[in-house]
Amino acid sequence: MKTNLLALDVETGGLNPEKNSILSIGAVDIDSGEEFYIECRNYPSRDIDDFALKVNGFTQAQASDNSKVLPHVAYEALIFWVLKNNCAKMLCGENLPSFDVPFLKNAQSLGKQPWIFGHRYVDLHSVSYATWNRSVKMDETMRLLGLPEEIKPHNALNGARATRDALIGLTDKLGERFDMQTAFKNR
Repeated sequence: MKTNLLALDVETGGLNPEKNSILSIGAVDIDSGEEFYIECRNYPSRDIDDFALKVNGFTQAQASDNSKVLPHVAYEALIFWVLKNNCAKMLCGENLPSFDVPFLKNAQSLGKQPWIFGHRYVDLHSVSYATWNRSVKMDETMRLLGLPEEIKPHNALNGARATRDALIGLTDKLGERFDMQTAFKNR
């Protein structure tokens, strides 16, 4: 089954896209299996939160490494990769609308590339809620699906891979609970 979805994850230097920066972007085209990963450095004028670094495993030195590109250049590299590989442009991820997208849009606004992903997203929390009738975080989703938890510290590419695996597992689970043919026949 073709999904036309791009699993995406970003790692950042904090929780606020106006005060913190993207440190890495990971993406997996669910249909083709093509993968993208890039690390970037924090914008010099933005803060780096030590707690965020504990989550994503970056050090202050790695987050400030001048040999890495800035976040808007990393965003441009993502767009180039998506277009070059004819990847899906509908994003899916965990906390995507409230976390990853605002960071990506902030980086996009500082660069030259357009926003190509539209405004609708597949949020794993919503799909998990539809599956189990309660809010379920990523690690618990993985356990409930019989999948290994995401590798720690959190890495954007591993996050995108976990998103892909969870979405495929959740789609299978939802299919068991909801038979489309029966639903339409009973209308």
